[in-house]
Amino acid sequence: MNFLKLEKTFCNPILACLLIVLTCAVIYSNSLDGPFLFDDNRAIAEKEKIREVSNFLRFDQIRTKRPFVDLTFALNYRFGQLNVRPYHVINVLIHMMTGVIVYFLSCAILRRLLRPTGDPPSIPHHEPRDTRHKTPIPLIGLFTALIFVAHPLQTQAVTYICQRYTSLAALFYMASVLCYLTGRMVQRARISGEISGEKIGLSEVRRSRYAVTAQLFVLYSLCVLSGILAFLSKQNAASLPLAIILVEVLCIDNSRAGWKKKLPWLSMALLLMVTAVLLATGKLEGTGTLGDLLEDISRQTRGAGSEAITRWNYLCTQFTVVIIYLRLLFLPVGQNADAMFPFKTGFFDGTTPLAFLFLLAILLFAIRVRKKMPALTFGIFWFFITLSVESSVITIKDAMFEHRLYLPMFGFAIGLSATVFQRLSRHPFWAVVLLICVTILFSGATYHRNRVWQSAEAFWTDVLNKSPHNFRGHAHLGSAFLKEGKIKDAHEHFKESLRLKADADAHYNLGLSFDRLGDLGAAEGHYRKAVEMDPIQKKALVNLGVILSGQGKFEEAARLFQQALKVDPHSVEAHVNLGFARMNREDMDGAMQSYSEALKLDPESPFANLYLGAVFVRIGNPDAAKPYLLKALEINPGWAVAHRELGLLLARQKDLDGALVHFSAVVRVSPESAEAHFHLGLALARKGDREGGIREFSEAVRLEPASMKYVNYLEQLRQR
Repeated sequence: MNFLKLEKTFCNPILACLLIVLTCAVIYSNSLDGPFLFDDNRAIAEKEKIREVSNFLRFDQIRTKRPFVDLTFALNYRFGQLNVRPYHVINVLIHMMTGVIVYFLSCAILRRLLRPTGDPPSIPHHEPRDTRHKTPIPLIGLFTALIFVAHPLQTQAVTYICQRYTSLAALFYMASVLCYLTGRMVQRARISGEISGEKIGLSEVRRSRYAVTAQLFVLYSLCVLSGILAFLSKQNAASLPLAIILVEVLCIDNSRAGWKKKLPWLSMALLLMVTAVLLATGKLEGTGTLGDLLEDISRQTRGAGSEAITRWNYLCTQFTVVIIYLRLLFLPVGQNADAMFPFKTGFFDGTTPLAFLFLLAILLFAIRVRKKMPALTFGIFWFFITLSVESSVITIKDAMFEHRLYLPMFGFAIGLSATVFQRLSRHPFWAVVLLICVTILFSGATYHRNRVWQSAEAFWTDVLNKSPHNFRGHAHLGSAFLKEGKIKDAHEHFKESLRLKADADAHYNLGLSFDRLGDLGAAEGHYRKAVEMDPIQKKALVNLGVILSGQGKFEEAARLFQQALKVDPHSVEAHVNLGFARMNREDMDGAMQSYSEALKLDPESPFANLYLGAVFVRIGNPDAAKPYLLKALEINPGWAVAHRELGLLLARQKDLDGALVHFSAVVRVSPESAEAHFHLGLALARKGDREGGIREFSEAVRLEPASMKYVNYLEQLRQR
């Protein structure tokens, strides 16, 4: 194939974008039905705030953590509830758009980096190829974008739903850089008398002054807006000013005279960035020093268990982590969604000094080849700058995650693509062949990697195969087994999780498995231990309260439910169980209040409807009870308890036909329930069906022969 024809074909931006989108669609086509995994449950499935879009339309939400992405989750929920497919589709669409932005950004950067010395500062966008130095810029840009979208490391930011935080932040981050670079190119073109790459006269320049000024205003406004949206998506966008400075230095102007002019507005940009960090992290408590700022940002990013991690230990750990990242970029084998990399104790722990020297050598190499291989230099510095927030001195509870490479991937992709073409400059066709092979290999690896995300069991089994001492992996795999009804398997993983890390969550999980196995004594012990270690462990508080309610300890149970409601006032489960405890303590007013609160939060709660109906029955108001009992049955038509309660209510109201319907339903659902047969027999006897009554009473006696109540009713009916 003629290389010039190949290049000319793919110089068409529309065709290039279609190829990027198509590649992304194919390799992520098997990711659309993966369930909520890992933090998806906390960030989406269990997050009450995203249930209402209006929660994110107030100005004060800007000060909350990552509000823009949460708004997109709220919109997902508004139109699709918790159906996972729309969430995945949006994530893939974001990845496609980011790939398109990468294409245009890389072409714009390469036109500046690879222009010959002495060339004008602006290379025309419409030229299919820079024939003056034989560099196929559009092809390099295309392969940069293809590698970016196809690399298997990107799966954790795309297939992992809640990491939309990462991908959306990267989209706006690179859009901001693209708008800035385009604006600077337009600005320099105006200064040099070039508009759209054509020399024009001075009078024409003057006539176009206002149009160019308007264009610059739009571009710089979009740059600022995109930067703000990036930061409102994820705080790693705080490195954006450094990325813009990198573009300015390598692509626009690095002269001393130029920097004297730019210093004031760059200082202002950095000041605005710091102000944005202060505002977005919300009510920072520091006194204004750099150390205080870092500490406040650390407080926002770290989680439980990270308090013992010092900034120095975290930094020392990152030297080794970044080496692992680099290995995964070139050889993405052995990916682990939750590596749980151990923290170093200091600079001389293990191979940390060697890792530091290796990274320093890479930076020195980038500086040395900045003139011969400027695209590689740019890629290396982009990688380190965009990774700087999460791999420096701001402590985060986990040392390593693959999704942190989503934005740095652009530096790897542009550096690799440009280097291949430069090294094979005399054989560009073979450079294309080599990069096509790389793209195909990465695409196949991504498609294969997405299979791991198809189920919780497959996902966490993969994690544990690679890091068997991952306590979090055992806990999550145990939860997956529990949902599938594999209680014994879940129990074993929960025990291993507790052995590896005896925290409140581990005790709660083990208590839950004992609960499901029927060992309520052991379950109670672990629930109590979980509450002792973490008094705001809502689930442990509620489950312990349920066990105590079953033991008749309604007063202690009520205290636990009230404690759970202090932690989460919107917990329907806690309100319902508190109502049950109050009802059994004959506090009907309190029970009614609890059930009413539960129904305000969730009108479709079957338990709240059933038990509120039961309260009305107890206080002698069956007419008020009936709608709630009917609602409970509407929500769950096969619920035996609701059928029984409604049958009893209708029997009291002398509606024996209606009562028979519901008692018959109870027997169908629970044929081994002696009580169900007894109530049906009693209704039949009152209806005048003696044979039917005897039949049902006999069945009740067969099931519970020791019950004198059933025996007496049977004998009395036989003697009639």
